[in-house]
Amino acid sequence: MKILYLQMFPLHGSGSGTYARELAEEVAKKHEVAMVVPDKNGIKGIKTYNVKLPIKIAFTGHPEWPDCKLYTKVGGKELSANYLAYFSEIAKAVQEFQPNIIHVHHLMPLTWIARFIKIAYGDNFIVTAHGSELPTLEKDKRYPYLTAEALAKAVRIVPNSFWTKEWMNKIFGTQFNKKIRITPGGVNLSLFPEHM
Repeated sequence: MKILYLQMFPLHGSGSGTYARELAEEVAKKHEVAMVVPDKNGIKGIKTYNVKLPIKIAFTGHPEWPDCKLYTKVGGKELSANYLAYFSEIAKAVQEFQPNIIHVHHLMPLTWIARFIKIAYGDNFIVTAHGSELPTLEKDKRYPYLTAEALAKAVRIVPNSFWTKEWMNKIFGTQFNKKIRITPGGVNLSLFPEHM
């Protein structure tokens, strides 16, 4: 199976970056994996499509991007510039890599592009809700409508905890509950002694 991951933050310095990186490394042991990500370092052994962002935007900040702006503080011009950069690299990856499925990290904004890819190319996608996007969806009323439209096209939505699912339901209602499968965060067993 060919799996294309879409990650909107660098692969080091944040929870979702670590999650995305380690998941891709593990899945790549049995499947062909590629990733679209704004990180020139990529992951050894995994085809990486590096997004060159005109402006760094995050939900709550990012240690790799100390001068980034927040999604709640950017205007349409900045949002559009980043959207087009992501869109271009994702479309290129879909055409070159030809994935069987796309796995999107975070409920927004890359799900908006995955929705288009689903309609245009027929590629199914799943979404991991990491939780850090939820305050932005609550505070900024520009984002829930586009995000709900995208989630309606997702095959599965995978919150990282029951708490994240409950918070999603406060924002979107229960309309996506049939698509939700909760996968709580895991641990890297190699960090612990073998006979513990």
